[in-house]
Amino acid sequence: MDEPRHYVAEQYLPRGSSDASPARCGDPGRTNGAVESLYVLHMPEDEVCLYIFEAESRDAVIEAGRRAGTPFDRVSAARLVRGNSITQRRTS
Repeated sequence: MDEPRHYVAEQYLPRGSSDASPARCGDPGRTNGAVESLYVLHMPEDEVCLYIFEAESRDAVIEAGRRAGTPFDRVSAARLVRGNSITQRRTS
């Protein structure tokens, strides 16, 4: 069985803008079967939200963000290098 694909999406939230609050970090992947949002991290000192997704493709993540009105500045494929699979932790 193929290992699920994981992606990290970045959204820049400039300090001082009305969009800089943690509430601006949305949850764009919950409603689409092709994309599941696993974690959302707000890093205020770095002015960024990081989204961790399990998805069929990078394009599916980009599309989920677009539909939710949460445009991502960057989406990268990610691979777990140490520890348990995110999926295994959720289901155990």
